[in-house]
Amino acid sequence: MIVECAGSPNVKRILVFGFSVTELKDGYFATVANLLDKEYELTKIGIGGASLSVVPYLSTILKYHHYDYVLFEIGTCIRFAEEQPAKYDDLISEIIDACRRSGALACFVNLFRDKINYEHDNLSRAIESSAKSNNLPFLDLIRPLIKIKHAGEMANYLYDGTHTTPNGAIYYGQKIAKFIRTLPNWANTIKLEVVTNKVMFLIEGFCDSHGEMSRGGLKLPFSKLEEGRALKGTVPIDMKFRGLIFIMGPDTGVFEVSSSKITRKVNAYDQFCYYERFSYWLRNESNSHEFYIRQTVIEPAVTLKKGQPFSGPKVGRLVGIFAERCCL
Repeated sequence: MIVECAGSPNVKRILVFGFSVTELKDGYFATVANLLDKEYELTKIGIGGASLSVVPYLSTILKYHHYDYVLFEIGTCIRFAEEQPAKYDDLISEIIDACRRSGALACFVNLFRDKINYEHDNLSRAIESSAKSNNLPFLDLIRPLIKIKHAGEMANYLYDGTHTTPNGAIYYGQKIAKFIRTLPNWANTIKLEVVTNKVMFLIEGFCDSHGEMSRGGLKLPFSKLEEGRALKGTVPIDMKFRGLIFIMGPDTGVFEVSSSKITRKVNAYDQFCYYERFSYWLRNESNSHEFYIRQTVIEPAVTLKKGQPFSGPKVGRLVGIFAERCCL
């Protein structure tokens, strides 16, 4: 069933989704929003230091059907499949398909990341080639930054080779705003009962202790898993358990996760846990729709970058479960 979107036909809705460069409070999005304030309804979601592999699972909570366009800034993440580049192509195809099923037009912008050999970079190649082969809008800002780097002016634009200085935020923002103005007049429709291959299920209400975390424009509820407690559950019978999304912070620690008779320790604590942030764990080894998650008493051998370590009981903060359809 297909229904037309409600709302003003003259004001287009755009979700700008990306990683830590997009998440920056005074980054390029602020310039884009300022320049396009009267022309578009703009929403930003930046999920920090994540990787491309998690993005397809987030489509159900990012609600692409609320938007006419989704602009993806997904080329600044850590490379993890350079020896198997088809993985990048498959993930980007899943992202494009999720947008199509939701009635939104996927668009892509490639931004510069330091210490990448762009003559042989399979991720940026996959993003550009996937966009062009699907006739989707694409903006390349890597090549202009390479020229800036060769001119010895990179420090004026990116303070660490990746994240923007005030001047760099204006430069990126102006280029992206100009790109958005060129987007085709997209007639948005919503397909009801959208079926996605990779899904994130929120964990809500399994215990009395819960809360909500907001960062980078993304608001997600969580349930607390006290030290020694466990959660046992199932995803739908036609799906396989793939992992979990959680919050890392001062009082988090190590989960024990079991599925398909395979048990793994999942570290939810690192040197940056003097503040809270979203993180996740993904594996393709499980062939079961059942899972078991326990909050252990293990004290991670980690030294914080700053601040004092928490000395009380560990408390896990579970946001959701990742699952994938068995037919894949």
